[in-house]
Amino acid sequence: MLLLAYAQPQDFSLLQLYVDDNGDGIVDRTIPFEPPVQGDAVDDTTPPTSTVQLDHFVDANGQKLVRGNAYDPDHSYRLNVNALGG
Repeated sequence: MLLLAYAQPQDFSLLQLYVDDNGDGIVDRTIPFEPPVQGDAVDDTTPPTSTVQLDHFVDANGQKLVRGNAYDPDHSYRLNVNALGG
């Protein structure tokens, strides 16, 4: 489970991603964001094209699972994840 808490006004440098690795409701890891973008990237107005798809399914043993797929064609990566579902 992932949580990104945000309120306005808030300095973007304070953003953190909270990760609950096993879905028990307790944050196991906190991942801070990198410093704000500087230089030529500041003027890049092209919106991101990343996509994320989550599919819920039940395996042969009757266990609920989630299959996730994230894809970003601009950075040539694909991420596939299988995790326990609730």
